[in-house]
Formats: sequence, C-alpha cells, structure tokens
Amino acid sequence: MIFPFSSSAIITFMPKFFRFSEKNFPFFLFLMSILVYGLFIPWLGFYWDDWPVILMGKFFGVNAYADFYTYDRPFSAWTYLLALPLLGLRPLAWQIFTLLLRWLTGVFFWLTLRRIWPQHRLQTAWVAILFLVSPVFTLQFISVAFSQHWICALLYAFSLWAMLKALDSGRFSGLWLVAALTASALHLWTMEYFLGLEIFRYALLWRMAGAAAPFHRRLVTVLRAGWPFALALVVYVFWRLFLLQLPQDDPNPVRFLADLQASPLTGLLTLAQIVIRDLLYMLIQTWAEILSPARVELASKFFLLTAFGAALMAAGLNVYFGRESARTDSAPESGFTSAIFLGLLATLLGALPGWLTYRQALAQPYGNRIALPALLGLSMLTVGLLDWLLRRPAQKRMAISLLVGLAAFSHFYTANAYREMWNIQKQFYWQLAWRAPGLQSGTALLSDSEVVISAGTYSTASAINLIYADTFDVASFPYWFFNTSQSFKFQSERMAEGKNLRADFRTWHFVTRPENVLLVDNDSSACMRVLAPEQPENGQLSPLQQQFLPQSDLGRIVAHPAAPASLPSEIFGAEPAHAWCYYYQKAALARQQGDWAQVIRLGEQAAERGYQPANAADYLLFVDAYVQTGDLPGAVALTGQVNSRDPRLQPLLCQYWAQQPFSLAASSLQKLSCAPGS
Repeated sequence: MIFPFSSSAIITFMPKFFRFSEKNFPFFLFLMSILVYGLFIPWLGFYWDDWPVILMGKFFGVNAYADFYTYDRPFSAWTYLLALPLLGLRPLAWQIFTLLLRWLTGVFFWLTLRRIWPQHRLQTAWVAILFLVSPVFTLQFISVAFSQHWICALLYAFSLWAMLKALDSGRFSGLWLVAALTASALHLWTMEYFLGLEIFRYALLWRMAGAAAPFHRRLVTVLRAGWPFALALVVYVFWRLFLLQLPQDDPNPVRFLADLQASPLTGLLTLAQIVIRDLLYMLIQTWAEILSPARVELASKFFLLTAFGAALMAAGLNVYFGRESARTDSAPESGFTSAIFLGLLATLLGALPGWLTYRQALAQPYGNRIALPALLGLSMLTVGLLDWLLRRPAQKRMAISLLVGLAAFSHFYTANAYREMWNIQKQFYWQLAWRAPGLQSGTALLSDSEVVISAGTYSTASAINLIYADTFDVASFPYWFFNTSQSFKFQSERMAEGKNLRADFRTWHFVTRPENVLLVDNDSSACMRVLAPEQPENGQLSPLQQQFLPQSDLGRIVAHPAAPASLPSEIFGAEPAHAWCYYYQKAALARQQGDWAQVIRLGEQAAERGYQPANAADYLLFVDAYVQTGDLPGAVALTGQVNSRDPRLQPLLCQYWAQQPFSLAASSLQKLSCAPGS
C-alpha cells in the first residue's frame, strides 16, 4: 500500500509552476532569491562602502564620482551615475536592485550552461541555484558598494551567453558577437574582479567545439570565436599594468609579480599557501561553519523559525525537482564529470585576481568579496562532485536540497546580523542628533571604537556629514570621525604637538585644530555619550577615552541652531519613538547649558513613562542634577536605587559622593559602605 502523502503523490498533484521546467525555472530562481535574501531587506540599510557613494549622491555632481574613482578604477563611476538617479538614497531600492542583479546573473549563467550541457537539465539548474545561494559570499546586503560587482558579474554572464549564441545564430551572429564583446570590455574596464574568468571562456569554447572533433579543428574553432575577447583582454591587462597612472599608490598592487621577481620561490609558496587555504575555506569550512553547535538555541524563536524556514525550502526544492529526477532515474543521463574539471578551473581563475594581490577570501569581514567571481566555479565543482559520488538522481536531488537549505539558514543569520547593524547605526545617529542639534564646522568626533565593527571611519564620517552638513567642497569636509584605537598614533602625536588633525581619503580632505574635538562613547548596549571632563560618569572610561578626555570640547555643540540636525528620512526612516535614550540625550544637553531643573524634569518624564536605562550609570546625570539643585533627599534616594540595581557601580557612586562637600556626602557614603578615601 502506498502512503497517501508520499513524495510521489505530492509531486503528482503539485501545480505545474512547482514542477521543474525550463520555462518556469527563471521564475523559480527569482522566488528563491526573494526567500533567501528578500525577507529581511525592508529592515536593512547602508553599510561600509555604501556611505561614500550615498554622500556624493546628495552633495556632489558627476565630476566628484569621476575624480573619486580615479584612485583605483578610473572608469567605474558610470554604474553609480546611471543607478543613483533611478534609485536615489533609499536603502530598500538599492537592496532590491542588487538582488535583481544577482538573480539575472544566475539566469544568464544557467542559460550558458544549458548550451554547454543541453542533456543535463537537472545538473545545470542545480549549479544555477547553488550559485544564487552560495554561503561563501556574505556581503550581498552591502547593496550600494556591491551593486557595482554584480553589474560586472551580470555583464560577464551575459557576454558568455551572447558569445555562445553567436556561434549558431546565422546572419545575426555578428550582432551577438558585438554584444558579447561589448559586455566583456565593459566589465573589464569597470573593475578587474572578473578578469580571470575571461580565460575560462576558452574552456567553454573548447567544450562547445565537440569532444569528437579532431584536436586541430577544435583549436581553430576556439581561436576563431575567441580572438576578439583575447585581444580585448590583452589590451586591458597591458593598460592596467603598464599605462595606468594613479594619483597615489595602487590600493590593489599585484604583489605576487613583485615577489616573483625578487624571490620566485617565496612568491610561488606564498601564492600556493593562499590558494590552498582559500580552497579549503570556500569548499569545506564555509559549509561546516553553518553547522556550528553554538547556533543551536532551542529557546530562541529566531533559531526555530530560521531552521524551520530552511527545512521548508529544502523540502520544497526536493519536491520541485522530483518529477524531473524520477524521469532521469528511468532514463539516466551520461555523467556530468566534466563539470568537476571546469568547475575547479573556474574557481581558480575566478579568485585569481584577488589572490595575485595576496588578498584572501577567508580574511574577515570583507575578504570573501574576492570569492564572488569564483561562485560559478564552486557551484559547478560541487554539483559535479555530487553527480559523480552519488548514483541515483533522487540521492543527488536530496543532497542539493540539503545544501540549499543550509545556505538559506546561513543567509538568514547573515541578514539578521545586518539588520542589527543597521539598528545600531540608526540608534547612534539619532542619539547624536538629539544630543547635538548642531555642530560647529571643523568638528572632529573621536571614539575608541567604530559605530559598528569594521565600518570604516570614512563611512561614519560620510553619515555624519549627511546629517550635519549643508553644502561643502570635497577638499574641505566640515566633519570627520576618528577611531582612536586604530591607526591613530600619528594623529595623537600631532595633537600633543598642537598640530592640525587631518584626514585624507581619495579626493576628500578634512583639517581642523586639535582643540576642535568631541569625544563620544558609542557603546551600542547603552545610550551614546558625548564625553567631557568632570562628568560623574567618567569613572567608567577606558584608558583611551581618559587619554583624549581633556581635548573634548562641548562648545563644539550648537544647542539652538537655526536648522537643527535632521536625519534624511529617505535613508533613516521616521524618527523613532522617544524612549529612555532620547530623554537622556536631552538631559545631557540641558546639563551642558546649566539647566539643572530641565534635567530633573526630563528624568521624571522618562520615569513616568516607564523608561529605564540599559546602563544604570546613566542615572548619575540625574543624581548630579538633584545635588546641583539642592535636593539632597532626591539625590540620596536615586543613589540607593542605582546601587541596588547594579552593585558593580558602587565604586563609581562612592567616587562621586567623595567629591561632594562632606556635609552633603556623609549620609550617602555611609549607606554605600564606601571605603575611606574612595
């Protein structure tokens, strides 16, 4: 007896759309794209290298982009000049745009593979799906910066497909060849990421020439079809290596060639080590990390939902390919083993441009960008190996479905991490605007950490200028952000000597006096703080914060500007509901102006609304306000509440009260059991 809900029964009664066919497969890829990447994008924003592009989009014109990119890729600005007028400054639009680019790239790679292996309908579809969801590349959500990479990927994929179309399109072959050559040249001159894969096209041409054809005939076919692309590649490489003049040192030098000249053995060993490590990372470690035991949290709703969603996707994929798999089970196809060699070749050639500069995919957090051109090869290699190792189509189908489910699970976690990073950024910038309604031009913000990990000081500076600047020239930025824990020693020495603080990033320049500084503490687990000497909370500062505390000048803040700082709604959305940190920032601003009564009013309003700080040390601002207004009972009562809530703050409380006149402090010092001399 057949179980009524068996896999075969489900497949039989599934709507046609949910059964694999070449007509619906591109739409199925689109659905997969939305499920894997699209569910979180309404809550995502801008990150890392997104910010400079967005800043230039708001303040500067065409020439600014052209000049900005002369520092590494002189012809790459066109992608933003076309996209920005269409997409504007909206994170959602950029996320959708970059997702569409990835989907279209997958479609064109699939169309190309179908021409190479027309008899392998399932395997070529599996390669396309693995390309789409590969967990190796985790930077998809940095949508503005990597839209350029995906445009180049799409151009390369289209050029492969158009090249193969030119081989059998009769009188239209010339048009297809021109289209293919144009797309190839365009991606090369935009950025060098897919340079290595230009060599891979000759392996595909060799395969298309037919295994049964004599060697010389296959060679003639490859040379005849491939020489225009070879010429374009040689011209580009010659220009890139010998003719290109950059304003500064090349940020992407081909270090391998320099080492090869100086010490061939050292250069070869270094490159071999990088290649082996990255192959292990891309083929094994990336997948193994998805199964990290630390991710298993049965009490976490997010874990349960993502695990269920990933399992559902794997099951759906298994059903989608079920009928086709059953058909091939009864009429098995010949092996797909040639994809193993071609996949390995495409992987090596895809990552080669990055490897030659000694960059590694395993380098976090942004290293895996060099793996993007290798995704096609990795997918071909994976499917080829599974096709060779597993005998029955059903086994292969289940293995692919499992890998896709694991990849989806990984991307859900990645997307959630980006969602949290966007929330942290918004929290910081909104609080900065509440605390500092205006900033004097020439203000440098110093912190001992990034707003989010590895954000880049120039990216944070971009966002700050978006909020506070009106109009300015790239040669004289009005504001900048410095991370004192990273590459700041030289600047620190200049400050100590009374010399100017300066920042130079490509065409951007910022210069200010060492006294024009605001020190900020941007601990994302609590409220952002603008630090200044003689604040009662200063006992918790790190050594780096203590070092630069004397330079922090609250006079850089304009309390009542004509036009208060406003976060662009198209970027940051609506102003969030006012919770504890809003009242804290406004109270800190009132303290700066000496309005202690307003500080107390704001604290009482927050308490009436049930708001409490994540860090009880925030209450010290209000304890001090009670002391300053002569309300000793209020100060003592609030001190007791703080000590009860977080006994770890006792030394800080003791330190504060020890600085007060003894007649005021005696009671509190006794209740806190403070050690003598604290």
